[in-house]
Amino acid sequence: MARDADLILSIPLPMSSREDQISWSFDARGEYTARSGYGALRCFRQSAALVASDVDSNFVWAQLWKVTTPPKFLNFAWRAARNCLPTRFALTIRHVDTPMCCPICRSEPETTLHALIECVAARDVWDESGLAMLQGNFGSFVDWLATMFAYCDSVVFAKYLAVCWGLWWRRNDIVWNGKIRHSQQVVNGCFTMLESWFHANETLATAVIVPSYSSKWQKPDYGWIKINVDGAVFPDKGAIGAIFRDHQGRFMGDFAKPFPHQTLPEVVEALGVHEVLSWIHERSRSKIVVETDCLRVVQAIQHKSCPNTSFGFIIADCLDVLQHLVDVQVVYARRSANSAAHCLAKGVGSFTSLHIWGYTPPQCILSCLHYDV
Repeated sequence: MARDADLILSIPLPMSSREDQISWSFDARGEYTARSGYGALRCFRQSAALVASDVDSNFVWAQLWKVTTPPKFLNFAWRAARNCLPTRFALTIRHVDTPMCCPICRSEPETTLHALIECVAARDVWDESGLAMLQGNFGSFVDWLATMFAYCDSVVFAKYLAVCWGLWWRRNDIVWNGKIRHSQQVVNGCFTMLESWFHANETLATAVIVPSYSSKWQKPDYGWIKINVDGAVFPDKGAIGAIFRDHQGRFMGDFAKPFPHQTLPEVVEALGVHEVLSWIHERSRSKIVVETDCLRVVQAIQHKSCPNTSFGFIIADCLDVLQHLVDVQVVYARRSANSAAHCLAKGVGSFTSLHIWGYTPPQCILSCLHYDV
């Protein structure tokens, strides 16, 4: 009963009155198809396996090659799933004289699953990325892949592959060059590469209205206000942070709000944008730029795409509010240009209610604000 109650409470309710609808959570549009049902069933069976031999590898490969992402990420994921990465465990079983322990944490054998998912250093990177990590006893990396296919669409899955590639890149930099990269550097590097690839291929860039792809925060035009918003996911809730600055880059205030039971990253990001738009509407403000580093939210708003899912209901609410606003833009920014809002959202994990700051910013974002200006 407790589990059912948590699941019910985790459903975001739309602000406007709508008839109840049945939504299929294993499809990005919320619509059941025989194909998505069959795929979900296969993934459930595969995620219960404890060894790679129990996974239908043909299904994993078929799904993997459908993901729209840089070829180097796909090739890396294929090599990782086939145990072709030269981890210390793999080298040892191939009779290469090398220590078996992980070169980073030095406490566990370095398998592919450990290096990319289970290592404490890898967990820091996953936390920094804002992507939700499912808990489970995965027998291998291919088990983890099969499970993730069931819980996210191809756009979000591309981000998971990017982080995996970034983790291996950092591992090699430590082993071969002795360089230790901070978690934020790893996340910024792989997400920037992913976004640049999409931009170059004009796959998602046409869906985003953005003045530039600057890696640093930019001041708004004269007389305008910029509100940066970001979301963060914790084991039992989500949280959003929003920061207000004027055309001179001066801090005007910020707020942070937790959302109990919300642990889907795209839902939390959409809730953050909706909270900001509602704030603007309640105060009848104009000439405001709302920046988020969630490409999917911006794309959905620009295309008025409202799938029959919790995410789609929130986007519909955002569109309803935008109809009543004048000179308000929702645009995309790189994670590195949205770092202050990201730090605010990550820093309020212990909060249980709305917090509002006036002209004195909280300590957790001071360094980011200083860097931005």
